[in-house]
Amino acid sequence: MTKLEVSVLEEKTKQLLTEWSAKVGRPLAELESAFAEYVKSYMQQIPGKTAEFYEDVARRKIFLDIKADIVSPAKPFDFIVLGFSTKVDGSANEREEKQQLWNNPNTRTQAVAEGKVYQYDPAKGPRMQMVVEGKKVDVPDGTPLDTRPWMIPPNENKGIKGRKNPRFGKPLEVSFFRNLVGFGRPAIGGKNKLIGIMASRDVADLEPPKGKVVRARLNLRKETDYMYVCNSSTKTKYDPSALPELEPNVAKICEILETAPPEIHPPLSQLREWHDEHQKDNRRLVVFSGDVTRINREPTAYGSFLVVIEDTSNLDLEAEGTPIWIPSTLEDDISQFGVGSKVHGIARTSIGPGFNRDTGQLDSTIERVQLNAIAIFADPAFRVPPEEESVIEGETVQ
Repeated sequence: MTKLEVSVLEEKTKQLLTEWSAKVGRPLAELESAFAEYVKSYMQQIPGKTAEFYEDVARRKIFLDIKADIVSPAKPFDFIVLGFSTKVDGSANEREEKQQLWNNPNTRTQAVAEGKVYQYDPAKGPRMQMVVEGKKVDVPDGTPLDTRPWMIPPNENKGIKGRKNPRFGKPLEVSFFRNLVGFGRPAIGGKNKLIGIMASRDVADLEPPKGKVVRARLNLRKETDYMYVCNSSTKTKYDPSALPELEPNVAKICEILETAPPEIHPPLSQLREWHDEHQKDNRRLVVFSGDVTRINREPTAYGSFLVVIEDTSNLDLEAEGTPIWIPSTLEDDISQFGVGSKVHGIARTSIGPGFNRDTGQLDSTIERVQLNAIAIFADPAFRVPPEEESVIEGETVQ
């Protein structure tokens, strides 16, 4: 081939990769790198062919990859990573509850009859088996079973046929997930909103860079006026990206959170009402703002830290404040500010024990709304350095 013919081929490839990049929202540099790797691989596997041959088969392989991306329901999103929770085993409590049913002689028979735990019955055939580290082994008696018949329940009113659970009646698997929050939009364009992501399976092991803009392929489950609710996909990874219209710095992030719509940013005084209204939504996320009145920098037995905030505009000396449980993934974030700082963040609400003024202890008979943080930021204009916090505490004790 002449140099002109090679140049024409390269130009054609460049043009196609550019078009495909825009189509699926994958960085052009990523496609070019993949193309070069395919060319190299084919040259090693099938030596002695022309440059035209290698470029053609590599283009076809990229095309098939792109086609798979287009068919996939997962779409690329660009967003600032605001924070994420620790990795959690979502089926741990269920396994423990079913194991307790088996361990209790009074509930064992019923638990087996209801399909909650396994017990070998020769009348029903051979013993159930499962795969452990690539080998088939017998399922032990008392093993908790998956009792969900549907992964997606059918709904005739909404035209949803549903999807059956392929693991129904089989040993209940460990199911890791991690909650992640960002602020951004679909890569092809759209309104910037909060993005709530449930990252599951292998994606739960990934920790994207906080405060940076990334691109990730996500399954959009629901969109509201103020939030994209997404799940991770098998193709989810966090690649560096950009949001030209947004500057990813703490001041801007605090401004975004402070001006969030009241539907997801209620006053602290109305947080219990907000929780009661949304408690059936297991993907509920709320934006919070307040002034820090207490920080416990010693981790609990579960590895979390406690921060208490108040709405000091009320000037209520008797106010107990709102507790925020901070996961270990945000330990560095709370190390950047002290008591007296104004903070903004995103959390999941829950109900926990309240403070008993008579005993000075937490009392399970008193209900109190609390926040489980996924992101927290100190407003730069109202940040008190941690070292100043220690001086204030020392003077208070004296």
